Amino acid sequence: MERRDDLARVHVSGITFDFEYGELWRGIHRRNPLSFKKPYSWIVYKDRDVYMAEDWRGRIRFEDDDASEVIQSALNSLTPNRTWKERVVLVGEFILTRSIDLPDYVILDLRMAKLVMGSGVNEEIITAWNKDYIEIIGGVLVGNGEDLDEQFGIRLGACRHVLIRDVEITNCRKPAIAIGGVDEAGNFVRNAVDIRIVRVYIHDQVNMSGADGIYAIMQDSIIDSPRIVNVAGDSCIAISGNPKLNENYISKNVVIANLYAYNTGALYLANNGENIEIIAPRIVNAVDRAIRTDYTTLGTAGVSGVRIIGGKIISPGDDGVEIRYASGWKIYGLKIINAGGYGIDAFGDYHEFYMIEAEGCSRGICIDWGSHTKVIGGYFKNNEYGIAVLGNASDVRILYPYFEGNTTHFYDAGTNTIIKCKDGYVTENSGVATFSGDGSTTEFKIEHGLAKAPSKYVVSPLTPDADAPRTITVDDTYIIITFSTAPPSGTDNLKFGWWAEV
Repeated sequence: MERRDDLARVHVSGITFDFEYGELWRGIHRRNPLSFKKPYSWIVYKDRDVYMAEDWRGRIRFEDDDASEVIQSALNSLTPNRTWKERVVLVGEFILTRSIDLPDYVILDLRMAKLVMGSGVNEEIITAWNKDYIEIIGGVLVGNGEDLDEQFGIRLGACRHVLIRDVEITNCRKPAIAIGGVDEAGNFVRNAVDIRIVRVYIHDQVNMSGADGIYAIMQDSIIDSPRIVNVAGDSCIAISGNPKLNENYISKNVVIANLYAYNTGALYLANNGENIEIIAPRIVNAVDRAIRTDYTTLGTAGVSGVRIIGGKIISPGDDGVEIRYASGWKIYGLKIINAGGYGIDAFGDYHEFYMIEAEGCSRGICIDWGSHTKVIGGYFKNNEYGIAVLGNASDVRILYPYFEGNTTHFYDAGTNTIIKCKDGYVTENSGVATFSGDGSTTEFKIEHGLAKAPSKYVVSPLTPDADAPRTITVDDTYIIITFSTAPPSGTDNLKFGWWAEV
């Protein structure tokens, strides 16, 4: 309800003047422009049982027993058609009867506020559609905890240039924060761009599927230092896309830095994202997988070009990282401890894993399907298998791994796998082999000492009798030289220089 108390009457020398309060204020303000300056356009608070909205000149302009009505009235009364941000400050606890709908160019300052969604209200706590230059700063947002389809914390559709900082959100049925490019009817409008989510604390969501921490389809954006605890929905964070609505409606150029997640669903990457960077995550007691992609059809694009840099995953219920049918992932220096499944389970092509540490997992790294994956360095301790390459994998290269206390250091059923520089697993060897001909023997064997049959080898004759027509074959133990005609008898008359590599 709007107040109409801005009229004033003054008596001077027997003459009466009627005027609006604003006229008097403007006259004083012109003489002393800072006399009434406030660091906000509106401040909303509760006085006894009534919520009030006070403008920056100190006037109570709206009051009602409905908190949502007063807050929305203040937001709707900001300067029309502005190109600068105006601040609305909330102080105290507010029981909401409907969503707070944000306009363009606004700072909603909740640092001294708590917003609680009233019982039975099937709406978002804060929302905005197709708006720009929004900031939501501080505060606590509490859902009503009921099984309601629209029970989001913050839901922004087709918004750009957004900052959400230092907000605590709990007890919602849907994601605590949802960012996308659609309107209220689910139609694609435009991609969400330049979204910054900084130091949010999301915890104790409703214990059912869909009660995620953050669900976002966005571009050129960052999620920095989120804390997500006891969120038993599908994901602590889901970075997704929906190219069926629009071919460009995917997440790309997104950074997730310094995530701390405890007892949550996975960090989930889905539906054709591009250039996603995950920096120093710490994920503890993930309900299932800690980081995973969607389960797309074999051979489809998936989420490609993902980089994980550093971080630690401790005691996930299943895999530490599961990459399904995506290509070009690079993981650097990630440590995975006591995974219920594999440390890393990789499907797809051209992945690169550098200096991975896996301890106490079923398999430290499993190359499950795809080609041209590299594992460079790494420390694999007390796993059932340190590294396993399965039958659907090909052209895998493993260099400089270190194994300690694993039941099986290395298992290979792939095609054209090369492992080099592993202690106790010889991958390259060379030497000089000397034999004496007897005039009847045509086959001579060189024991190569490699872990398995070499994929590359060279055999060169060093004596005249050795330089005769011959064929070379290999198996897991020998390089086999077979002459067309038996060499002549002689002592040490057959010498060969040889080199071989698995």
